[in-house]
Amino acid sequence: MTIQQTRRQIVVGIISLIIGFGLVTQLRVTAASRYDTESKSETDLTEVINRLDAENRILQRDLNQMQLKLIQDRQLKSTNQDIANQSNSNLNTLKILSSSSPVSGPGVYLVINDKNHYLTGFDLRQLVEELKASGAIAIAINHKRVAMNSYFFRRHGKIFMDGKKISNPYLVEVIGKPNLIYSVLNLPRGIKDKLAALEGVKITLRKSNNISLPGLD
Repeated sequence: MTIQQTRRQIVVGIISLIIGFGLVTQLRVTAASRYDTESKSETDLTEVINRLDAENRILQRDLNQMQLKLIQDRQLKSTNQDIANQSNSNLNTLKILSSSSPVSGPGVYLVINDKNHYLTGFDLRQLVEELKASGAIAIAINHKRVAMNSYFFRRHGKIFMDGKKISNPYLVEVIGKPNLIYSVLNLPRGIKDKLAALEGVKITLRKSNNISLPGLD
């Protein structure tokens, strides 16, 4: 082999090494570039997912707040209606107790016949207080409503209620629980026995399913 041939082989070898090194480098650069691209794509995708997740949480929070507001509005409306209903009920009860409104319902009739005119205004006041204690919600004597501040007195053998004479016999109409009122009035040594112990006083009781009383005059 001549010196020229040897040099040619060395040059070819060097060129081959350079080309091989270049190919390897190119492959590495291509691989690195592809890895970077794939890595960057995953990062971008993660950011998109995170952004969508954050937006979803915000929408869910807004939805929850709207649902809570709706529930609160419904509760407030229900509460206001309950308050209004209770207020109306209290107003009606107050009207009944103050005797300003007509009222009807079950109760008890009492007829008190005072033959010798022994009864006093104090006796009728005691009877009214006993009836109230037994749960009466409305009382009338001779069809005249007994008010919360009604007063009784006797003058010249006659009994007056709120300054007006009431005639004998006395019809006492009571609205309330008939069985309870009837039982209380018939208790031994109760108000009925006390009044009936007076000479000439006779008391009869009768339950009723419907008694109608007027308001105050």
